[in-house]
Amino acid sequence: MFAYVKYTDGYKAVVPISFIKHFDFKTYQRDILYQILWENEYFNGQVLLVKETREEIEESTVNPQKRIRVPKIHLEEGVMEENNEGTSAEKDGLKKKAKAIKAAEGGEKRKSLMQILTEKKALKNKNPLYTTEKKRKREETLPDSFSDSDEDGGVVPQKMYDDINIKYHQLQRKHQALTHDLDQCKQKSTELENGKSELEQEVVTYREVNLTLQQNIDKLLKEIFSQRSETSRTCEPAIPPLTPPGQNTTSEREPDQPIHGPRQMEKKDGKIHIGTDIWLREEVWRKIDSTTKDSLFVKELAVAIWGTAELMGRSVSGKECLGKTTEAKPPLTPCKLGTLKECFRGWLTKQNVEKTEREKREKLAGYFISQKIQDLVKSGKKQSK
Repeated sequence: MFAYVKYTDGYKAVVPISFIKHFDFKTYQRDILYQILWENEYFNGQVLLVKETREEIEESTVNPQKRIRVPKIHLEEGVMEENNEGTSAEKDGLKKKAKAIKAAEGGEKRKSLMQILTEKKALKNKNPLYTTEKKRKREETLPDSFSDSDEDGGVVPQKMYDDINIKYHQLQRKHQALTHDLDQCKQKSTELENGKSELEQEVVTYREVNLTLQQNIDKLLKEIFSQRSETSRTCEPAIPPLTPPGQNTTSEREPDQPIHGPRQMEKKDGKIHIGTDIWLREEVWRKIDSTTKDSLFVKELAVAIWGTAELMGRSVSGKECLGKTTEAKPPLTPCKLGTLKECFRGWLTKQNVEKTEREKREKLAGYFISQKIQDLVKSGKKQSK
């Protein structure tokens, strides 16, 4: 076991109970003096606390909620010497010596405590951590309790002294920790501000590059469409890409004879002449002719005649669209458009559609072509993005 002792000169220490003469754990008293060994010599001191281990004593002395009160020494009971013997003269000498030590100790503690209070007040005026109402009242009342007119010679209670000293050091540590955290926060804030500025500059640069790129793409597309439209005007079509199935008729027709259906088409070198010098591959025409929907027949035949790129740069009528600021696109070639409508009429006749219904559905050819042009334009925009 270990004991927390205080010598008469004010020094405190943790020692084994074997260092204390005539010490009994069950009957020991805190308000009398014992002979305690220190560096091969015995000195007078009080036993304040006894625990099983040194760690328990250290925890009790450090924890503010477990402060140890130092009782006054009853000098009339004397000092526990080796054989519990001693003359009255020795006892009187010990009493006088204890009073002298007590007076000197009280004066030193008072000076030390007043110095701590002065430092604490100075910190209070500089730091908001020391401005609580409870602490202010305590600081105002503490000096009054240490007047020179006290009967005990102005001795400061040990508990109060230790309490203030512990709180003072705790506040110092808190202040240092808060100062360190504040410096770190300022440093991080500066780094974030620098990072934010760099990101803003990068965003501005990307926007400018994106805008320039879009302008270049628009300019390039306009040049391509204008070149293709000029080429299509100077030279009338060649062979388009798509392929639908058709009839196997081999009947010939006169050059000026109009087209009334697939049965009047001429086949040559694996191609079919559908009118106005427009030749389609046989597999392309078979695929188109085998469709079962009006819109699908017209749209695929339009792509086969003009091609995807040229069809995107044309319109059915060549007029400007209401509500749009874009320039009007050139109209579809009239002779090719007439050929498409003749093929559509023959396809409807082949489907055994009545005359009234056939005429009504023939009028939708232009609408179907317009839908196909819009679909191609939308898909082209998506691919450019």
